[in-house]
Amino acid sequence: MPPPGAPAAPPPAGPGGGQPAKPRPSALDATILPLWILGGQLLAGIAILPGLLFADDLEGSARLFIAGSAILGWIAVVVGTWLWLRFRRAWHPTWMTGHRPRSGWLAGLIGAGGALGGFLLVQLVVGLLVWLTGQEPPEQEIFDLMGDPAVALVLGLIAVFVAPVVEEIIFRGVLQDVLARRWPWQAAALVQSAIFSAIHIETLASPPMFLALGLLGYLFTWLRRWTGSLIAPIIAHLVFNAISMLLATFAPEAPTPSTIWV
Repeated sequence: MPPPGAPAAPPPAGPGGGQPAKPRPSALDATILPLWILGGQLLAGIAILPGLLFADDLEGSARLFIAGSAILGWIAVVVGTWLWLRFRRAWHPTWMTGHRPRSGWLAGLIGAGGALGGFLLVQLVVGLLVWLTGQEPPEQEIFDLMGDPAVALVLGLIAVFVAPVVEEIIFRGVLQDVLARRWPWQAAALVQSAIFSAIHIETLASPPMFLALGLLGYLFTWLRRWTGSLIAPIIAHLVFNAISMLLATFAPEAPTPSTIWV
């Protein structure tokens, strides 16, 4: 034990005697965490299934209970993700701050602009493919519960403030980091974006939606690469979902090819 007043021992050096090694996610992290997201979405889907089947017959309290069950499922996803990242040491703060911590506000502005571009991109791709194939994209049935203000508030909190943070940490953080160590950045981004799209199960029944959300995931990945931070894709994801939720709540008849939150 060092004598009182002595300076603390430096942290262990990394390979070669340089700076301490940064925590890095492994292939196990990149496998378990997307599956954890998928499991949470399936549990939330089971929780709201009665509301989707009997939406016209449910009272407000029953709808709120169903929405509350959904948010509990997402709380489990958040807590499980945090515990996994913490105890596996698969997280590093520079994912958020990048190499220039004071530029976070700029990354946020870039992310907001990217969200607007991403929303237009999704509408363009889906609209074009629907016109070419004649196949209408599936709408997320969860929007059938949006008529109740309390339910809309709960689902809005999930869509706008919970899902973007968790999904960006897992996909643009953990999964992209692991894949990019093995493949060129572009290939890693394409595979990671395809997995991101497939995790949203409703896209598997619609090639236009699968492609559109894959491109959206690629845009989010590019925002992280350009800014060096997860702030930009998180803000882009947040704003994208906010636009979708506002349209579904206040303008359900708006002439957009698709309204979806991711």
